Amino acid sequence: QAPYNIAADAKMLDLFRAPSTTTLVVLAVLAGLSLLVKSAWCRWLCPYGALLGLASLASPLAVRRDPDVCNDCRACTRACPSGIVVHEKRRVWSPECTGCLSCVQACTTKDAIGLSLPGRRRVSPWVLPAAALSVMVGAWAVARATGFWETALPAEAFRMAYRILGVG
Repeated sequence: QAPYNIAADAKMLDLFRAPSTTTLVVLAVLAGLSLLVKSAWCRWLCPYGALLGLASLASPLAVRRDPDVCNDCRACTRACPSGIVVHEKRRVWSPECTGCLSCVQACTTKDAIGLSLPGRRRVSPWVLPAAALSVMVGAWAVARATGFWETALPAEAFRMAYRILGVG
């Protein structure tokens, strides 16, 4: 309900409609860095990636590798978009792991790597996206039920903010 929040969307739109020199330089540096380092933004700077990494550290689900079955082909490591050296780990426990399961999909040996619970009980790879979707829908339902999903600001307040900024 703060005055800044009234114009936040308009300001964000304005930032990209008429970018400043600083904005263009930052975007150019990020683009250049991404050309030099695979997934640089996602690995080091993205706040959503950081949130996913923290969630993966707290999750009971984990990607686990069985070294007795693994043929050490390193396909899992090559497939990891975060650059985690999966083929050297028994359990992928890293804040850089976002749970994408690319390593599991790339594995060339049946049952060498997979998603499991503590105690090495394997679970379907579909459990992870289903759990994530459940958390998101649950958060939305709670926000909706408690009145945090809808704003109390009238539409005219948003129109005024857009007019002031000359947007739209």
